[in-house]
Order: sequence, then structure tokens, then C-alpha cells
Amino acid sequence: MKIRHNPAGQRQQIQEFFDSSRRMLHAPRQTCVKACSWDVSEVVPNKPRPQWEIFAAEDDGGQIIGLLALDPQRWQIDLLSVVQQHQGEGVSSELLHQARRYAKKHHHFELQVIVLLASLPFFLKEGFTLMASDHQPVQLQGRFFLRQTLRPRLVLAAEPFDNGWDARAFTEILQTFIPVSQCQSVSCNLSDGAQGYVDALIGQSVCQRVTLPPDPALSARKISYAVRGNNAILEFSELNGLSDSRLYGTMILHALTQGCRRFYLVLSPLGPADGGLGMLEALGMKFIFDDRGEIVQADDQELKKTLRGLTFIALCDPQDLYRNTVPASPLIRWLKQTSAAAEPGAAAGHGLGYTIQALLQGKCQDSVAALMSTIGFRERLRHADALLCFRQKPLSPASPSSLPQAAAIAHHEDMLTILVTPAETQVAQAEILGFDQVVKLPEGPLSDQDVQTALREILKELSRL
Repeated sequence: MKIRHNPAGQRQQIQEFFDSSRRMLHAPRQTCVKACSWDVSEVVPNKPRPQWEIFAAEDDGGQIIGLLALDPQRWQIDLLSVVQQHQGEGVSSELLHQARRYAKKHHHFELQVIVLLASLPFFLKEGFTLMASDHQPVQLQGRFFLRQTLRPRLVLAAEPFDNGWDARAFTEILQTFIPVSQCQSVSCNLSDGAQGYVDALIGQSVCQRVTLPPDPALSARKISYAVRGNNAILEFSELNGLSDSRLYGTMILHALTQGCRRFYLVLSPLGPADGGLGMLEALGMKFIFDDRGEIVQADDQELKKTLRGLTFIALCDPQDLYRNTVPASPLIRWLKQTSAAAEPGAAAGHGLGYTIQALLQGKCQDSVAALMSTIGFRERLRHADALLCFRQKPLSPASPSSLPQAAAIAHHEDMLTILVTPAETQVAQAEILGFDQVVKLPEGPLSDQDVQTALREILKELSRL
């Protein structure tokens, strides 16, 4: 389905749809026509018809399956109708969204509509208010008069910042100077390709955090992962700075005690460079090394017992799916001699992707796409006017980041995208990455006032569009 505004060459179809809607008004228990003013339902000779803005929903074959007629003089929806076969598919909501967007682009922030009794619940759910006169609903010959005040809807997405700044914190600053009644805002944490994956899942309440018992070797460091049902999501950037990957295996074993059977391993360039050797040893695999530190023999019987019936999926940066060079390490050199050829994603995590493929029978997947799907990012963007993307580090086409894909999804929904960052970013480069505008944050530690100033600048710019 696609929505077209004033579709050229469809005048005959549109007129037929109007005529059909008029006839449906008199049918018993009809549900196709949700809203209809007298400019549509009553054919008055010689009466000039309003210059409607027409929004038509078309199926894949170009047939009109839904229609909304908006009078831009009164800002009234004179007709909203969807054919019976496509009821319940969200066509009415999408048509309403296009009408709202058109009104806001023309700096009008209120819509009114006359609806049929059976359609009252739908419009109330969509945020319309039943107008009242002396505490009674305004009822007009079996129809009801409703009105909706339109508010800007912003989605604030953020990758990890230092000092605790995240999407929720940015949203809270926004709400300190502009009330929710004037602007809707949705916060959404994302991963920068190196860290923040588990925090993003937990921040959107799609997973629970599980923390490992304290380990004296890690001093005050807390290691945690996410659990959803029998799925465990382990982010190996948690182990940044360690010399080997033994703790990876410890995390997997701990998740087994929580009943997890399916493991999503988020690979990062920040982790140890042993290719997963320590992880395998923690899981029970034994190696014999020669004098040069190269592997000459391995016993995987205990490993197979431990991992029997488990599923492993490596989540890696999309760019790692196209890298063919696997980093060298004793484990990787041994795997190349004894295992099948590397598949896409093998280079991720200093070759850990190859280890997961060869010994854990796992597959590598795009971590950004998986995160977007799990947190329902498209649904969070639904009916938004602008996407604000916050990032502390410089962003280039080679940077691991979720934000360019987020911007691409936003552009598909025809909304404005703004990159908010302290890093120097050329406008032309930002456009290549999918951002319409760049707003600069001060470098160094951010204060509430710094963020508020940037957000005020963004809202001021949005009001001009």
C-alpha cells in the first residue's frame, strides 16, 4: 500500500469512490465510511465543491482502497472511507497521518471532523476530542463533531555518551521547557557498533538485565547481559581491556544457569584479540601448544557436551559482513587448517566470528538490523515529524554506527533527520549519511544548559519549516 497526495490521472477513480461512499452511507451496519460531512453526503445542484486536498491509498495494482478529503480552508476532514476488503489493515490511520502531516507543514495545528456513531471509538483512539456544548456532545443529525490539536512528534535516538547521557536524559531535558501537551517525544537508545547494545535493549524494556557475581580479578567492574525468555544477549564490548576472552565463556556458562538456550553474541572491535581462545577453554575445550605458542592439537569433547542443543548467533557490525581478511592469532591459524572456509562476518571481533562459525556452528548477522527489529524502531518512528540523532564520536561512512540506518528508515517515512553532535561534521558528509541538518553540541562534558540550548535551536528550526 502507498499513500498518494492529489494523484494525477485518478480523477475518475476518485469520483467513483466518492459516489460509492455516498451510497454506503445508507447501507445498514456499514463500516467503510468513517467520516463524512454534508459537502460529500448531500449532492446540492450548483453548489461549488470545496477544493479538497485528496489523499488516496492505493494497492499494489494502483486501485484506490481508501480516500481522505481534507478541506484546507476549514481544515476539516470531509471524507474518510476505506473499502471493506481492506478494513483493519491500518489504512485509515495512515490516511489520517498524511492529513496531519500536511496540516503541520502548512503551520496549522488543528483538525476537525464529523464522524458517524460507529466510528467514534476509532477517532477517540486516534487522539480526537469530542466537542461538547453545555457538557453534552455536539451531535449533528446522527453524527458527532470532533477536533484534534496537532503536536510535533519527535524521536530522540542516542548512541552511548560519556557521563551517562542517553536518549532518555536528552528527552527529559526537552520536557523541562516544552510540556508534553505541546510536543510529543519518544526516546530510543541505540548501539554505536562497539558498545551500548545491551543497554539499548534494556532501555526499551524488551529485556531484563542479569549481572554476574563479583569477580576480584575485575575489581569493581560489573559484568551483565540481557535475557529475554530463553534468549541471552551477550555484549562482548563489556570486556574491553582484557587480554583474553575467558570471561566470554564465563558469561555463556552463567546464562546457561538462567535457562538460556539461544545465544546472541554481540561482537566488538574493543574486545580481546585472541579470536575466542579463552572463551573455548572456559567452555571445556583443551588445547596443546608447541614451543612457539601455536596449536598442534585440540580436544573438543567437553565443549560439545556443554553446548549440546544450544544455538549461537554472532551479531556484528554490517561492515564486518563484507570484510574477508580474518585477523591472525594461534586459534585462527589452526581453524584455517582444520575447518571450513570462513563465511561473511568471520572477521568480526578479531576473528571471533570465524570461531563461532567453525566451532559453535553459529551464523553471523547484521547487529544493527537485529537491534532495530528487536526494539521496534520503525514502530517508534511511526507518525513522527523529525528524528534527532545524538552521537558523541565523529561519524563517517566507515564508522560503526546505528544512526545512518536509523536516518534511512526515517527518510523512508518522509521525515526530517537531524544529527546532534559535538564532533566536527561537514554538512555535505552528513547528507551522504542521511541527515538533513547538523546541530553542534559543545565539546567536552555536557551540561543541562548545553543540551537545552541545542534543543531550543532545533525546535526553532522546526517551526520555520
